[in-house]
Amino acid sequence: MGSDIELPTLEAYDLSPRTGFLSEVVSDETDLHPYYQLWIDVTQRLQDLIMQNQIRKVIDGLPVLSCQRLETISQRRKAYSILGFICHTDIWGGDEPAEIAPEPRHDRVLALIEKWNNVGL
Repeated sequence: MGSDIELPTLEAYDLSPRTGFLSEVVSDETDLHPYYQLWIDVTQRLQDLIMQNQIRKVIDGLPVLSCQRLETISQRRKAYSILGFICHTDIWGGDEPAEIAPEPRHDRVLALIEKWNNVGL
């Protein structure tokens, strides 16, 4: 029994079968401004920080950064992914799950989502 329904492709939604919503190509367009290096440093050390039971302390010490320097869609997607890892680890990375995500990190994710909505994503 065949179907005449045409299924949409991932490409129609700017998605990759290999990398999801992240760019398959690493370029200047996907590189984040050095301003965001603290976020990147934390994600590169996640496993060690979790094992040393230091992750929440490190995350609590992160400054609240503006999303204004995320100029391209690729940069916003990359930053969203990084913040997603940080928030997930903050909630689940301790001996006990956190009851709620701390407000400043929640605000960063919401600010990024708001910026996406303003550009039609």
